Amino acid sequence: MKERKACILIFLFFLLCSCLLAKLYPEQYYMIPESEVQGLQLVSTGLQQNKQILLSRVTTLRTTVNRLESDSMKLNELLETERTSVQSLMRSFDQYEADQYRIISEYETQITILKDEISKGKVDLVNTQKTRNTFVMLFLLVLIVNGAFLLIKFRKVLGI
Repeated sequence: MKERKACILIFLFFLLCSCLLAKLYPEQYYMIPESEVQGLQLVSTGLQQNKQILLSRVTTLRTTVNRLESDSMKLNELLETERTSVQSLMRSFDQYEADQYRIISEYETQITILKDEISKGKVDLVNTQKTRNTFVMLFLLVLIVNGAFLLIKFRKVLGI
């Protein structure tokens, strides 16, 4: 209640002050020649025309801004799509690369195994050739010994 009275008193005080100020400082009027009024009207007309031109430019600029915002949104969507595609392609490439490394590793293992088998095969071939050569030499030696033995036996039988 006290607050309400205080607000009313403050309102009345300001109302009284504004009435006193209006009486103390009455509105003053000035005389302006007709030519100045016409000049001010021309300036006002020019300002109105400039205002219309500026409003037209604002409308054009707003249209341009809206179009550019729309284009920007479309480009952002395309960019996001491209980013998603690139990420997908990178994942696919990484998987492909990992598969290729695995396949290369398997091939290298197979190559190493085959090289070991070739090396063992060469050793076996050399050993087989040595064994064959030994048997051939032994066979020739046996033939020579048997030939010599037969020659000796035929000489005794023939008496030579």
